[in-house]
Amino acid sequence: MIKKVSIVLFFLLIVMNGTIFAESPFTLVTQPTLLFPSGPTTDEGVNYYSLGGGATMEGELNFKKLSFLHFGPQLEYSILPINQGTINFTYFNFGGTIGLKLSPFPRSILRLWGGGGGSYGMLDTESSLFPYYTGGADLTFRLSPAFNIGVGGRYIQGESSAGTIYQATGATLTMGYNFQPGGSGAALKVIPFTKDIFPLYYTWYDENALGEVTITNNSSEVIKNVRASFYVPQYMEQPKYTSGEVLKIAKGKTASLDLQGLFTNNIFQINEGLKVAGEVSVEYTYYGKEVKETVPLTIFINNKNAMTWDDDRKAACFVTANNPLIYSYSRNLSGEIRSGALSALDKNFQIGMGLFESLNLYGIGYVVDPSSSYADMSESEQVVDYIQFPQQTLVSKAGDCDDISVLYAAMLEASGIPAAFITIPGHIYVAYKLDMDERAAKKNFPNSGDLLYIDGETWLPVEITLVKEGFLASWQTGAKQIRDNNGE
Repeated sequence: MIKKVSIVLFFLLIVMNGTIFAESPFTLVTQPTLLFPSGPTTDEGVNYYSLGGGATMEGELNFKKLSFLHFGPQLEYSILPINQGTINFTYFNFGGTIGLKLSPFPRSILRLWGGGGGSYGMLDTESSLFPYYTGGADLTFRLSPAFNIGVGGRYIQGESSAGTIYQATGATLTMGYNFQPGGSGAALKVIPFTKDIFPLYYTWYDENALGEVTITNNSSEVIKNVRASFYVPQYMEQPKYTSGEVLKIAKGKTASLDLQGLFTNNIFQINEGLKVAGEVSVEYTYYGKEVKETVPLTIFINNKNAMTWDDDRKAACFVTANNPLIYSYSRNLSGEIRSGALSALDKNFQIGMGLFESLNLYGIGYVVDPSSSYADMSESEQVVDYIQFPQQTLVSKAGDCDDISVLYAAMLEASGIPAAFITIPGHIYVAYKLDMDERAAKKNFPNSGDLLYIDGETWLPVEITLVKEGFLASWQTGAKQIRDNNGE
């Protein structure tokens, strides 16, 4: 009866421990043992028992934050033959152990432990219940993340009020199976992080970071060849792997990898910012085996017109000169201007002027958006601004300074004329390149001081918001704004 109750108690302890400490690895240890009795002895000094043997089973549990400690229930069944007799003394032990768990070299586990409990001994037709205590050490080698095998030694003694019942040292073959959460992989802490995604820069993310993943190795061994991938099913055809990898992460150490993404142009279908489901996968080598772990995460994707002003050059991404509407509209206009251009004047100068005046004739109006004006938005590098694509401004016939600047720059580029943005505090406008060097410009333009000279090239500034006041007024104002901000 006691034996049956003990078995039930043992497995109940395993279930309780596995529940309370579910985040910690649980190991089932079995130890076939060869016993060398050392007591008690007869009056003649002869050992009462001869060479015996048995088997021990332990449920080993580790504290999550004190991984060098272990404890758990213990069961043992052993036989000690009576010396110079024909009967055996058998005992069944049920108790627990606690001890230290170290790793002196890679893949090794050194355990030092002690414990005790109740011992139920049987000799012929007699039986008795009494306490026992035990201690020992074993050294095992991990053959895989889950299985380890090695050898050890132990001491065990049963005592009653009448004296020592049995006393022995044992040589053990130790085998352990680790029920580690997450299967056969390492115990990793994976924390992914992504910035807000801007559809406008969808090709930029292919080679630049959109976030990162930090990986902490909480296992007992090093992990190697660590790499990560990022995937958003709706807007990517396949996962995008990081451009590099971490060769190894030692136990207890943390490393980070940048995340990148190769998005499809489906991302431009997003007209309002939204949250989507994605995932980050971490692949690594653990005990010579390739392991993959996947962590879900939520990504926020801005609308297709969103951008931040942390880098003014980002506005160039909106200059879609190859858009069919912009391209055909601009090429037709510039073609007519070229055919009627004066040979004495720079053709780029005449085309830029003609495209500018066409915007006035077309009815493009400058409108300040109080909710997202450039003057307000450009003051903060993190505030998300809304910028229209050229075709949107052309269709709506209205926009603020960044919208109309983007449209004019796209028209110039579609006409084969290089364009650039000029940014001053609270404002953005356009300059375009003339087809003459600095020397020729200063010779041919009486107001050559209103031009920009960069690396010997000549650029003409255009304050595009003055579209209703004419090209010359826009040119003069653009040049004055540069001088005023340069302190001239």
